[in-house]
Amino acid sequence: MLGTIVAFQLSFELLERRRRSPTLTTIDTTAYPISKIDFPTVNLCAAGSVNMGTEQEIKISLFNLID
Repeated sequence: MLGTIVAFQLSFELLERRRRSPTLTTIDTTAYPISKIDFPTVNLCAAGSVNMGTEQEIKISLFNLID
């Protein structure tokens, strides 16, 4: 019984978090062939709040993580 209550509470909290902060997907163009996209592709965007210095730091961190 307690496990059911805890599972319900956790599910409710996750659904509420998703409702407050949904994942948005933007497609720039449908004309670009998907075969030309290098996978895995990672796109980090915070609605225009990333500046060039931060972008370079993120790239360096990701490349160091991959190596």
